[in-house]
Amino acid sequence: MPQREFSTTVDIDAPCSRAWQVLVGFDGYRAWCPTHREISGHPRAGEALRIRLAREPGSDATVAVRATVRGVEPEHELAYGGGVPHAPWLFDVHHVFRLERLDDDRCRLHNYERFRGALMLILGPWIASPAGSGYAAFNDAFRRRCESPPE
Repeated sequence: MPQREFSTTVDIDAPCSRAWQVLVGFDGYRAWCPTHREISGHPRAGEALRIRLAREPGSDATVAVRATVRGVEPEHELAYGGGVPHAPWLFDVHHVFRLERLDDDRCRLHNYERFRGALMLILGPWIASPAGSGYAAFNDAFRRRCESPPE
């Protein structure tokens, strides 16, 4: 089955508790996130999310996607995904944000996403370019937000 994976990390000078607040604080994404311009829904397993993704980091041009929260482990992991309902063999996306505690005041974000399915033969080139640059932009903005004082 054709697939494409992206995996990045960023070290953050803030505890996991602060990073978790930023990660699941969906209402605040518009203020700091250049890739996920808006997320509505709740970070609970099985919950539906509506996500507006920037076509390019920082762009006002967006694409709307629907996802389902696939897993939540507070202060450690948030996973969501979507694709073609009842046909993951056709197209499936799985995104995982995992926080790793480095010490009391530092953590590491692991940002992983997998795209797979038969439609990757067509969508693969379209996904690769914007997605690749988006991870670095998200990670940098997330790090800066986590390291800033809470509002």
